[in-house]
Amino acid sequence: MFIFSVGVVSLYKVSKVVSQTLEEKLNKFGADIIINPKSESLTINYGSVNLGNILYDIKYLELPPLIDKIRNIKYKNNISVIAPKLVVVKEINGKKIGVVGVNFAEELKIKNYWNINGTVPHNKDEILVGSETSMNLKLKTGDEVNLHGKLFKVSGILEKVGSEEDYLVFIDILTLQQMTALINKGNFIEISALCSGCPIDEIVAELEKVIPDVKINALQKIVKQRMSAIHFVQHLSYMVSGVILITSCFMIALFIFNSVNERKKEIGILRSMGYSSGDIFIIFSFEGVLIGFLSGLVGYLLSLMVSNSVLKYLHVENINFSFNLLEMLFVVIAMVLLSLISASYPSYKASTIEPADTIVSL
Repeated sequence: MFIFSVGVVSLYKVSKVVSQTLEEKLNKFGADIIINPKSESLTINYGSVNLGNILYDIKYLELPPLIDKIRNIKYKNNISVIAPKLVVVKEINGKKIGVVGVNFAEELKIKNYWNINGTVPHNKDEILVGSETSMNLKLKTGDEVNLHGKLFKVSGILEKVGSEEDYLVFIDILTLQQMTALINKGNFIEISALCSGCPIDEIVAELEKVIPDVKINALQKIVKQRMSAIHFVQHLSYMVSGVILITSCFMIALFIFNSVNERKKEIGILRSMGYSSGDIFIIFSFEGVLIGFLSGLVGYLLSLMVSNSVLKYLHVENINFSFNLLEMLFVVIAMVLLSLISASYPSYKASTIEPADTIVSL
């Protein structure tokens, strides 16, 4: 029985940590909410030719007050990353390139899928170059480029991502704001708000109430896909735990049944000595309780070693389960109750054995 206890407790501990780790990792793959300035555009058609949309004016977000409002909304604890962006077009080595100003500390929390040859820019005069741009401009790590009349060092080159990021140059957002005289300005903000049961709709509604003059898009599909992956791990562990618990109940009941069959003569002798049906029921029920108590105690202690070994094998770092008295008491009590329920029917069958039937067989 203690093997089942080890399995259930270990599976619960491991699945909980794996779900949390998976959530943290998925949290870093892209934004959940994007905030853009509201802009008016004109769609031009002539005959059957669509000439596209023309913006009346490019609008920018005022970043400092906007970020302060975002950090103070009702659901602020559910927001993990706020990554502002400023996008401009600049000429580098005679070619027009998209230059994106970012806060690298926040950006890397969302873009942890980036693989960088070199280092992330740490100084104001360093830039990160996309893979296609580095090929087109024949740039490598350590090269210097002239950007807006100032020399910048290529600290790193972004490995191919397969998106528009391959064609961009990334620079510190404060530096770009000063270069372009767009102080405190930004084109859009990416927000990561992934969490278990995260109220994305409520967060968007709160943002719209606090900052009504912007356009807010929630990437609901991405959020639901991430959360479904996390819930799948949790539900799978619950299903396996349920199967293990049901199997353990049958094993306890079978064990008590065998014990009753093997000790029919002893039961008959006890009944003839004056033991009542209730006494016999209590004796076998106590046997089930004792099995549950020992299984819960030994199973919990062994599950600590098993869980730590499994997490080490899965390369989950900074997690080490230690002894917890309340957890152990919960496991022991749960196993005792489970064993008592499983042993109730076999104990009842033992209590119905008549002494006359067993004495005749002696």
